[in-house]
Amino acid sequence: MTYEDFAVEFPVIHLKRGARFVEDGNLASSGGLTSGMDLAFRVVERYFGPDVAEETAYNIEYQGRSWTNPDSNMVYTKPPRFTAGKHLCPVCGMDGDPTITSFYKGKT
Repeated sequence: MTYEDFAVEFPVIHLKRGARFVEDGNLASSGGLTSGMDLAFRVVERYFGPDVAEETAYNIEYQGRSWTNPDSNMVYTKPPRFTAGKHLCPVCGMDGDPTITSFYKGKT
């Protein structure tokens, strides 16, 4: 649902779903801790080549491979499931049971 919220708040900005990072000329952007690391390895690759990027990842024991494919998060672009008569969980977006509630310090 964050994609939809972003589109409403920033209608003139094109948000690329499923991208670990995006590059446009000499500008690049990522949106998170590990995607930022992936972008950093991509920058190393761009300036020093894939062998140096691979060696750098190995030396800091970074096992992620998403920097080799910025579109590797496409699985997360699927919209949440909607079922008639059910409520969606505000955390994960999946169908939830409205009869299950939790309370903390008197608040739902």
